[in-house]
Amino acid sequence: MRGWCARWSGGGRARLRWLAALLCWAALAAVALPRLQAPPTPRPAAPAPPARLLLQSEAAASTPAVVTQPLPATDTRVLTEDELRADAERRLPSLPLAYWHRHKDDKNKFYKKKDCAPFPSIYDLEFHNTYWQTLRASNGVFHLYGAYMDARNTSRIGPAVRVLAVHDRIKPTLATHCQLWFEEREAPVVVRNLEYKYVWNSKWGNYRDHVLQPYLLACVLPAEEFAVCVKGLDFLHEDLSVRLVEWIEMVRILGADKIFFYELQVHPNITKVLDYYKGVGAVEVTPITLPGGQPNLPGLQHMYLKKKTTHKRQMELIPYNDCLYRHMYEYRWLALLDIDEVIVPLEDEDWSGLMRRILPLSVPAAGKPARSSYHASNLYFLDSLRHEHGWEEGVPRYMHMLQHVYRTRNFTKPGQYVKAFHETDRVLALHNHFPLACLGGACSSYAMETRHARLQHYRADCVTALSKSCAELRAQPVRDTALWRWRGPLQERAERALRDLTFLPPHR
Repeated sequence: MRGWCARWSGGGRARLRWLAALLCWAALAAVALPRLQAPPTPRPAAPAPPARLLLQSEAAASTPAVVTQPLPATDTRVLTEDELRADAERRLPSLPLAYWHRHKDDKNKFYKKKDCAPFPSIYDLEFHNTYWQTLRASNGVFHLYGAYMDARNTSRIGPAVRVLAVHDRIKPTLATHCQLWFEEREAPVVVRNLEYKYVWNSKWGNYRDHVLQPYLLACVLPAEEFAVCVKGLDFLHEDLSVRLVEWIEMVRILGADKIFFYELQVHPNITKVLDYYKGVGAVEVTPITLPGGQPNLPGLQHMYLKKKTTHKRQMELIPYNDCLYRHMYEYRWLALLDIDEVIVPLEDEDWSGLMRRILPLSVPAAGKPARSSYHASNLYFLDSLRHEHGWEEGVPRYMHMLQHVYRTRNFTKPGQYVKAFHETDRVLALHNHFPLACLGGACSSYAMETRHARLQHYRADCVTALSKSCAELRAQPVRDTALWRWRGPLQERAERALRDLTFLPPHR
């Protein structure tokens, strides 16, 4: 204002000087007048809105009758936590923020455990230059840029995760591994890096240690992925919900990545169990009916299937083969199991270890067809055998398989009532026990030695076809606690599920 007044008061005429002075004083009075007025009576202050909502609050607090000037066209959105995570993943695709958030409090993901291969916290990962995750090894430093799925058919190593990285060594010899996490699996899969593919030419310079060198690493995806297929469940009036929980947890411990159920008619409590495991991603359930004029009315269908056993067995082939063709690109191995039977490895911790043992032993002779399946012999753990010996102390009575530790002395005859791991790359059509047709020629099923694995079959009594020889099978029963190797985790997991389902009371 002082400068403006000075410019207008510098004229030669008195009248102009007088007019300029008058204008200056009027302007100064207009500025000073509000400061000279008495302050208005204060009103109680409204609580201040959160800082991030100030812009929104200003517009909302305006009196509707007062015309206000429009606010600047700025972005006033407030992102949710999910939106913030999604935005972070868009900016940094190599950071699995959403996956980590879903499982950060899941103790079953090994998070915050001191065991091998813990589930890491996102905040413990070391990043440099925004996009590079740093790994300090015993012999040099890796800066990892991105990991990529490579499932191209021409890859000689099969499906793999390839990792782009730089390393401050040439010709690295350090053994490194990829720790792969899957959505439904609790424990990670650790696979060795097969190669350091040098993405440079030594003649182009900088071919020396302690200069960052570009590499492409390759970790082959585990080939031991197992899925279990279960034929149409027909338990309309039998509440097998607790037994089903124990069975699901047992096959998951042994390595079933997912269980695919087909459902005819089931008790409401079985539905409750299936819904629970669907919620955690462990199972899928497909409703199914009988075709044509065969009955699908509740109750009548069950009586029909009990009477028409040959029709029943024919119809079972539809869900089994549907399961194969829906999931043959997801899994290497399919096991067709009923909920009263388990393939039990006797020298290995799980099915993956079992197959690593079996594959070298099962190489066919020259000129013979490649193996299509690997089957385990059938051994009965009958209800009547447990009744004769009483309850097992220290085992919950509702744990059916853990309580049944008396079995028949002998296996059923070779090839009878076996169950198998079927290799999805080879089988063309499946039956309950064996493949019916295979790609590339005849099928070849390898009988796993009974010292390596067996099918433990938990029935009330022998199947009808064995009624004449059942007395011989039941003679001189044997106490067998092979399944107790997994007793601790099985009891813990089953109890947790039963409490979640409210079949057991909560802990006090």
